[in-house]
Amino acid sequence: MPTTVGHIDLVAELGLPAAIGNHGALTIPTNLTGNPSVTIPAGLVDGLPVGLQVIGRHHEEQLLLDLARRAEQERPWPLVAPEHRCDRPR
Repeated sequence: MPTTVGHIDLVAELGLPAAIGNHGALTIPTNLTGNPSVTIPAGLVDGLPVGLQVIGRHHEEQLLLDLARRAEQERPWPLVAPEHRCDRPR
């Protein structure tokens, strides 16, 4: 599993359990059940991006893709995303 973001080594910064502890935690339920899901950018909380995870019925992938496309058309993420910074204040 990746443990770096940009040039930041998360293991060195946070320790191994925190660096790998959340990999897949939010997708495991849909992976186990086989339900399609999509995460749509929903805005910012405390300056950090937040996504809305939508889970659909089996074989309803197209509905979720249409929903994500509509959200992207209404609020294009590149126009509302926070400025990207690889360096973190220490």
